Amino acid sequence: MKNKTAQELEARIEKLANKSATNRTLIYLIFALLFAILLLVLFQTRPNEVPEIKKPPVENGKNKPGPDPEKPIKVEPARQVWPKRYSHSGVYFQNHFWVIGGLGKDQMFNDVWKSADGREWKLVTASAGFSARYAFSTAVLQDRIYLLGGWDGERRNDVWRSRDGSDWERLTEHAEFEPRNSQTLVTFQDKLWMIGGIGSENRFADVWSSEDGAHWEAVQRPAPFPGRNSHQALIFQDRIWILGGFDDDDKRLGDVWSSVDGSTWRKEEKNSFSPRSNFGAGIISGEIWVFGGIDGETLLGDCWKRNSGGDWNRVNLEKPFIAGRDQLALQDDKHFWLFGGFLLGQEKTYSNDTWSLPINSR
Repeated sequence: MKNKTAQELEARIEKLANKSATNRTLIYLIFALLFAILLLVLFQTRPNEVPEIKKPPVENGKNKPGPDPEKPIKVEPARQVWPKRYSHSGVYFQNHFWVIGGLGKDQMFNDVWKSADGREWKLVTASAGFSARYAFSTAVLQDRIYLLGGWDGERRNDVWRSRDGSDWERLTEHAEFEPRNSQTLVTFQDKLWMIGGIGSENRFADVWSSEDGAHWEAVQRPAPFPGRNSHQALIFQDRIWILGGFDDDDKRLGDVWSSVDGSTWRKEEKNSFSPRSNFGAGIISGEIWVFGGIDGETLLGDCWKRNSGGDWNRVNLEKPFIAGRDQLALQDDKHFWLFGGFLLGQEKTYSNDTWSLPINSR
């Protein structure tokens, strides 16, 4: 009897031991599963994990450039807009675009228009104090618009200024420089700088400056660059830059010159854009851009830019501008703009089109 009781007790103990071992195994499996889940979570949320870099497509062992993201947009005016014209001028002033003068199909203009957005336009004056003209120059200095030169039936060397675009003051009827048209005018180091243009006998290779618009000083006469008209000038990297134009040999130019003081000039020796005159230019995202113009009989609708290394490359825009010449090129903080001009559509025509190109998306 005693042996039977002992056997039952031993059997019960063995059963409990087996059950305990099973429980321990189950616990070990649960812990192992939890540990595996923890490791998986940690590996999927590593804070310093470097994302995969998508490389550009490769062609012939070299990176194939992708298309530029810019897309010029034709801006449709809301209501009233200025009459069609080309060889006009204008400025970005007091947070508005200003379109001034120019040549229409049957007349020259001396009107002034302004717009805050390129769509809604207001006529400031239908007949400003200066004579109706085209191929003149404008710039802003000390919160005033300055206007000089151009063609109104004869070449001019008068200088005007205005605080509001409506009332104009003539500073001089005959400035120290020769009468001319198709020159450039920029503001640099708190002065106005006039460069080049065409006179009755030749194209000028000179540089003039003025602190007040009434009195002008010849800084370089002649300058080292070829005489030219219908070129472009702009301020970039604390230097005056001149680009392209039309020279005394009746040849379009694609050269680029720059100066730190308006007196000493250097030719930028890198490759350049294709030769042209009557084109637009501006600074977009720290690079000089060139738009349109004419290379002889052909109106151009292409676009070029100069990179930080000084090389020029053609830009393939998603939707190019319409080919044209003598368009007014202006820019604000967000867009580069082209206004009017002589365009190549179904036929060559005067225009009051407005085009914009974002400059802060690069």
